[in-house]
Amino acid sequence: MTSIHWTLVGGAVACLTTALTTTQSHAAPWFEPGDTYARFKLQQAADRGELQSTVTSWPLAHANAGQASAVIPQQSAEQGSRISASASGSSESRFIRGFEGGVRDEGQVGLSFTHTGESIAVNISPAYVIDPADDEQLRFDGSFVAATHYNWQAGAGFIDRWWGPGWQSSLILSSNARPVPSVWLNRQNTRAFESQWLNWIGPWQFTGFFGRLEEERYVPDANLIGMRLNFRPFNSGLEVGLSRLIQWGGEGRPTSSESLVDAILGRDNVGSEGIDEDPGNQLGAIDLRYGFALGEESMSLYAQVVGEDEAGNWLSKNIYQLGADWTSSLFSSEQQWFLEAVDTMTEGAFRGEPSPNVAYEHSQYRTGMRYLGRNLANTFDADARAISLGMHAFTTPHNRWSAVLTWADLNRDGQSRFQKSRLAAGNSNIDYAVPAGQQQVAVLDLVHSRPLPGGRGSIYLSLASDEIQLADETLSAANIGLEWQIDL
Repeated sequence: MTSIHWTLVGGAVACLTTALTTTQSHAAPWFEPGDTYARFKLQQAADRGELQSTVTSWPLAHANAGQASAVIPQQSAEQGSRISASASGSSESRFIRGFEGGVRDEGQVGLSFTHTGESIAVNISPAYVIDPADDEQLRFDGSFVAATHYNWQAGAGFIDRWWGPGWQSSLILSSNARPVPSVWLNRQNTRAFESQWLNWIGPWQFTGFFGRLEEERYVPDANLIGMRLNFRPFNSGLEVGLSRLIQWGGEGRPTSSESLVDAILGRDNVGSEGIDEDPGNQLGAIDLRYGFALGEESMSLYAQVVGEDEAGNWLSKNIYQLGADWTSSLFSSEQQWFLEAVDTMTEGAFRGEPSPNVAYEHSQYRTGMRYLGRNLANTFDADARAISLGMHAFTTPHNRWSAVLTWADLNRDGQSRFQKSRLAAGNSNIDYAVPAGQQQVAVLDLVHSRPLPGGRGSIYLSLASDEIQLADETLSAANIGLEWQIDL
């Protein structure tokens, strides 16, 4: 990790500690991407009208759990200190990473020191990785310091995010890549405005962050800016999400305040004559989720559209996601089901001529919307079409069985702008999880997580119809991973 990464995070930590330790608000850790049981219970409660909270931006503060808190384990929300150790490993890297996450590397050991106080929450999680795909053996993923003042939380560190209603993929920002070091600001409790003029907006959340991408890319040390507003108007079952993701600055790129304002305002379609002064590369997204009760169960329909460009102040050069999820209670357990489809070739799903080599790419930021070898958004990368049917079954909050069957048509035109500039795109020591050519593959992912003496463990099994050809490696048709954590 470069010194500028440490400067970004360390300086923010010092400022936060000085400015916010005297506040009296309650700061607590959050439900993270990967916590499928918490998401299942919170969505179900919201869809049934029993919980007034947004449910499509993760992490989600424990303060939003409300009535659902009685059935969601929140040990980490209790004030005090905890120490845990973890170990994980797999036969090779895992290509498909949905909301549940899982083992990233062939071998990793780590410790986690967590303290939750009246107004400050701190987690330090050093880990050592054996033969990492991104050439970073020492990591601090999951480390953070966060504090609240009134109902706003500020923080700095390395945390996973998941923006949108999808279970297998988010087209704008997900935990597919490792967390980008960043500073952030967001609401703690998503409760509605008290004002009668604004109360109609319903529960709402705003989150924004400023991060720094890696040095080993075509534009070294580019910045990543993210903004998301999501709300449930009239406390209905409809949730609306509006998101932006911007790459700005970096070595050799404009970094003036004017260029930052231009990037934030979307004034970056400058044409070929002014391409060297193009202030940034950005994505815009709109997602909708409508949830409702089905007897004692619940269901939702959802969609997400992401634009690589804009036309007439609206999204253009779009990619799409459609899905549905529903719950059931069978065989003395609870289940969360989902059916989800994505198309990441611009205009490839609904209108116009499909345009390959556009999504997640850029003429100046030629490494694209990727971080340390993986797409910042969806696991299938650009120009793909995929459909997934999945189920998470819970016999207890910590005892989970999962099965997801995915069919994917990867890199449908067999080429990519990224591949054409591969030699200049980044560090040769980083393995890029970008499909090397056109390939159709079916993948069955199986997971079992359960309590173990003093902690918990998980086993992951991935079975594919064929090997998966990526830019820098070939993944076998079978992959097994193990993960173990113990509280000390």
